Amino acid sequence: MGILLELHIKCGVDNWQDAYVVTKRALWAVIRGTDVRAFYRSVEEGASDRAGRMIDAIERLTNEGRYGARIVWVGTYYKCSI
Repeated sequence: MGILLELHIKCGVDNWQDAYVVTKRALWAVIRGTDVRAFYRSVEEGASDRAGRMIDAIERLTNEGRYGARIVWVGTYYKCSI
């Protein structure tokens, strides 16, 4: 529980409850091999700012879980920092 209290700041979400959902969804995305953007595409179109931040955090954590590095979308390409 203590980790989640600080994790929401690192994930860029509003509270520990959002951080819990984000980490759970990211873990399942890694296990199942889900394309996060494709999976949440219908949500993104009408998403609130909060939902958008959560989707970004899920994608970021999923990439870290898959590749062991931070993979960030920078305009027109992905940037990897280890």
